[in-house]
Amino acid sequence: MIVSSQKKQKYGQFKKLGVDFEYLLNFYKFPPLEDITIEEFETFALDRLQVLKAIEGAILRNKTEEQIRGHINQISDEFLPLRSNDGKQRYDLQAERRKDHISHFILRLAYCRNSQKKQKYGQFKKLGVDFEYLLNFYKFPPLEDITIEEFETFALDRLQVLKAIEGAILRNKTEEQIRGHINQISDEFLPLRSNDGKQRYDLQAERRKDHISHFILRLAYCRNEELRQWFLRYECILFKIRFTNEKKEDRDAFLRDENIIWPQLSSTEKESMKKELNLSQEYWKDPIFVVEFENALELVSRRAVYLKDGKAYVPAHEQITLVLSEFRKRLEEALLLASKAFPKLDDERILPLLNNINKQYLGKNFMGKNVVEGKVTADDVDELVGHFPLCMQNLHKNLRTSKHLKHYGRRQYNLFLKGIGLTIEEALIFWRKSFSMIDDSKFQREYAYNIRHNYGIEGRRKDYAPLGCMSIITNNQPGPSENHGCPFRHFSEENMKATLIDNGIRNTDQINNIITLVRDKHYQIACTKFYEITRNLEDLNEDKPVVETIQHPNQYYEASTKLTKSKKKK
Repeated sequence: MIVSSQKKQKYGQFKKLGVDFEYLLNFYKFPPLEDITIEEFETFALDRLQVLKAIEGAILRNKTEEQIRGHINQISDEFLPLRSNDGKQRYDLQAERRKDHISHFILRLAYCRNSQKKQKYGQFKKLGVDFEYLLNFYKFPPLEDITIEEFETFALDRLQVLKAIEGAILRNKTEEQIRGHINQISDEFLPLRSNDGKQRYDLQAERRKDHISHFILRLAYCRNEELRQWFLRYECILFKIRFTNEKKEDRDAFLRDENIIWPQLSSTEKESMKKELNLSQEYWKDPIFVVEFENALELVSRRAVYLKDGKAYVPAHEQITLVLSEFRKRLEEALLLASKAFPKLDDERILPLLNNINKQYLGKNFMGKNVVEGKVTADDVDELVGHFPLCMQNLHKNLRTSKHLKHYGRRQYNLFLKGIGLTIEEALIFWRKSFSMIDDSKFQREYAYNIRHNYGIEGRRKDYAPLGCMSIITNNQPGPSENHGCPFRHFSEENMKATLIDNGIRNTDQINNIITLVRDKHYQIACTKFYEITRNLEDLNEDKPVVETIQHPNQYYEASTKLTKSKKKK
């Protein structure tokens, strides 16, 4: 049989979009990503509606199940044909299944509408969203409208939790320490409680935020392989922490609902394999799951399971590894699908946030009421340099040596000094004294305006915030004879080692630890480690990080000055 070039082209389009409907049956897990015409949109929707209305009519007329099936098969053949893999041309099957797939999602959108204002919990129910469990595989994207404020807040709050996980892991905390720290951070930014008698609405509100925030960050982190891997890693760890925290009965109920069920050995089989399983008395009464070995590769690699005939025998205490493998596999696939859809996103309200959220500073802005308490004068700055992070120490050192800084260096340092409490009057005095090689008229003409501009006194009168670490690391890379930027990011390795030694770090292991973090591009963790080492804080409290990961130069200064004050009180 000759298939027309147009039909071949259609089938090629399915393959190109990564859509190959292998089966007639469909759980409609992933929305279609292709563009369709308005005519297709309308025709597909109305044809599927014919079938659903026919089912409704047959049921209301009390037809038997067999009569309903016969009638619907007839209606489906006319409006929504869907045939089995019985030798029919592959193209025809794909075309039918494509229509079935797309029409389902069109009607899903059409029938999720909420026209009346109701309480939040009512909205969840009307939308078909009822988060029965704390745990979530995030199979279906949220369908409701949310405000721009919610969009941004939800995303940044979840990012706080994922960044906290990253920081704890990079600082070599144990699994138990990480779990304790993340539970504490989650309670602040992304609380998620179990079904333990708490008001149902409160649980739904928490789980709604968790659900929506996951999908926002999934969009933000789907854009390239590096971002996808980062998101995948820390979402998996967050899921593992939650799974471990959850009660066994709720875990089991969640897995049953997700149809994640593995065959188990009977008592007789366990007894006959007692020697091979080699289980301690502690775990002997627990179930043994039988899975395909490729679904337990991590356990196989660390010799934690018995293998036989391509099957892995997994004790119940290793169940989390199997669940996590399933979660990872699904999220990997979903991120790739999202990456294909992302270029078609054109909402100018959210694109800037999605494109830049991985660079976002998540702490306080060190402006207004957030400025460090206590007025700082121009004459105090030299005495306070010991509390400055390395980036600001470097700027101060070069300012004192050359009596000058270039534009980006002045801006970075001026905003930092503003954030530690230097008023505009004191800032003008500080910079005038520092630029001692030039006369007053040149200073007023070329420099004073920009200083006042940073304080919101000139130009647009915008009150600029001190720059956070990600802004310093990623924007305006320093060129020759420029001193701004982040030393951990922009210094050569030799220069970095010399700088560490100059700051009193002479222990080879400590130097190598920081250099390794720098090589792996964990610049903020390296800065945090520098802070801890230079203040003899390493491992003083194994259960909790001594200081949160440094995300802002003014955060570093604030932590250092508070530490000094606390030592003086003792």
